[in-house]
Amino acid sequence: MSSLSLSVFAYLLPALFPNYYKEETWTLGRDLLDTLLMCMLIALSNAIYSIFIFHWEFSRNLILGSFLSVIILAPFPIVFFQLLNRNILLSRNLKEATRLNTLLAGEEHDEKDIPADLSSDHSEDRMDDSENTSSYLSFADGSKDVFELEVQNLLYAEAEGNYIKLVYLEGNKVMQKLLRMTMKQAEGIVQSYSSILRCHRAYLVNIHFVARVDGNMQGYRLRLKHCSEEVPVSRAYTKQFKIHLKNPMI
Repeated sequence: MSSLSLSVFAYLLPALFPNYYKEETWTLGRDLLDTLLMCMLIALSNAIYSIFIFHWEFSRNLILGSFLSVIILAPFPIVFFQLLNRNILLSRNLKEATRLNTLLAGEEHDEKDIPADLSSDHSEDRMDDSENTSSYLSFADGSKDVFELEVQNLLYAEAEGNYIKLVYLEGNKVMQKLLRMTMKQAEGIVQSYSSILRCHRAYLVNIHFVARVDGNMQGYRLRLKHCSEEVPVSRAYTKQFKIHLKNPMI
């Protein structure tokens, strides 16, 4: 009964309500609520099973006993299913990372995962860097000073509290610049450039500098040329990242 109840939450409900169980919008709060409801279903199903199979009388003690049993025993099947799902997710991300690395190597050109309506929508908002009227990004940090940077030299941008750290190339050296601005403001500055993409709530990345994609259970991590730091790709931005990596002209 415990395994059957776990299967309801692990497979049946995600199939019936795919929008709620989307990886991109899944949060720790939802995970805790899902686990709590799962334990309640296990307790109730065990109580009902005992009533019908062993002809036990329905009572408060029976329900409390079932919940106590769940508290003691449920962690074992829950951990099993969690590990199973994590392994499935890891295997899928590793496989997709291999495909993305093939694309980076120029050995494959596959647009079958790019919806036509999504491609057309973004093509109106983002243009190829070579066609943009300016090759410079202008970052103003709330003061009169403006930091200008050539688009092709930006490696990535990272949010650090109320600041944005720009990591860029200056000649053959990797440089950093800390500016007082929000990630939303930085994203607005680069939104016209197809090569610079939001990949995480705290990161922007220039996909032209992506050397390799590594997969893990959380999503992907990007290894960039010229620097040792890795840039994460969170679940919320995975789909957009894959689309733009497969077709950077979007």
